[in-house]
Amino acid sequence: MTQIAIPAALSIRTAQWSQTGGIAVQTSEFTGREKRIRLGPAGRWTCEAEIVSSAANGFDAARVIRGFLAAMAAPDAFCLLPATETPQVTVDGRPPQCQANGGPQLGFSLNLKGLAPSVTNLRAGDFITVLGNLTQLFCLTADLVANSAGEGVATFAQPLRGAVANDDVVLLSLPVAKMSLSSPLGWVVSPGAIYDHGPLTFRERF
Repeated sequence: MTQIAIPAALSIRTAQWSQTGGIAVQTSEFTGREKRIRLGPAGRWTCEAEIVSSAANGFDAARVIRGFLAAMAAPDAFCLLPATETPQVTVDGRPPQCQANGGPQLGFSLNLKGLAPSVTNLRAGDFITVLGNLTQLFCLTADLVANSAGEGVATFAQPLRGAVANDDVVLLSLPVAKMSLSSPLGWVVSPGAIYDHGPLTFRERF
């Protein structure tokens, strides 16, 4: 696969994130009992994004964005799409990334090291990205609290898709998702030379 760098000229005006998979609920019409079935490790992220550029930013900016979208149309192309609008880690002394503590690791949690000791590094609802062989985005289901040695456990609702090795990098401040572009290439030009690229559908690639 080929990674396509996101150009600096690209600015996302709106983004709608969702994740497929998870839990399916089956209800018996006879007994009323519910059966909850986990749909496996898919849990694929999708992002509907709208990208806008104007003549004030220069026609070169619109050209750069079109070039990025054209490159993303290749079958093996992917980009690392930011999952947050601003950095999650803004407190001095909190690391922007850490490492997996031991391995191989599988399941619904990940032992980490290299965290800021004895404090909460991230909150439930924040994101992390596990790099290495996975590049998998997770939403935390509990606060990520480190002990005095800077070790902690990240927990999430979707399982790891593969084994995480010791020292694999985990992004804390600027998490990303490995995404491909599944919508057709196109744009709309409005009066004032406003270029509207979207809505574009990015789907997680694994």
